[in-house]
Amino acid sequence: MKILAKLFYALAIISIVLIGVGAIVAIWFNGSIGFKISLTSMTSAVVSIAVAMGLGIDDL
Repeated sequence: MKILAKLFYALAIISIVLIGVGAIVAIWFNGSIGFKISLTSMTSAVVSIAVAMGLGIDDL
């Protein structure tokens, strides 16, 4: 279970980084695409954190 918790924790970190990438895309390229990237990444981060906490991320 600890391996799965670490995996979902890593996915949450990647999703949080992608929120910033989406903001950069929104500023420089296309606002609607950047907004969609940020929104999807935020949702993914919340789900990944919830799963990691459910698997016992505090036991690491």
